[in-house]
Amino acid sequence: MSLTLIANTGVQMYQQKIKLNLQNIREKMYFHEWLDMRTYKLSLELAYYFSSDEVYVRKRDLWRQGFMPTGIVTSSWEEICKATSDITRFTDKEVFSVSALSLQRGKEPILN
Repeated sequence: MSLTLIANTGVQMYQQKIKLNLQNIREKMYFHEWLDMRTYKLSLELAYYFSSDEVYVRKRDLWRQGFMPTGIVTSSWEEICKATSDITRFTDKEVFSVSALSLQRGKEPILN
């Protein structure tokens, strides 16, 4: 990981390379990036998008709560909300997506 400090601004730029095999991406993949305050490292985790409700959630929470028994989400967002409130939600500004054709933060393109 490279680290760049911009003098006298308090701004720090972090860069970490990840490899994605775009040939294996059939649909968009959603990610949430956050700073782990215990280790002071940027972390990247998978998110899941319920398109009918326009809701992004932590995919790990869905798995831990048993909503992905075969690795695929089998319940609707409405069913999940009735069963539990212990699922972390994200706004579209907190999530970015990767597909074979584009890279986006929420609904805004980053690269095309």
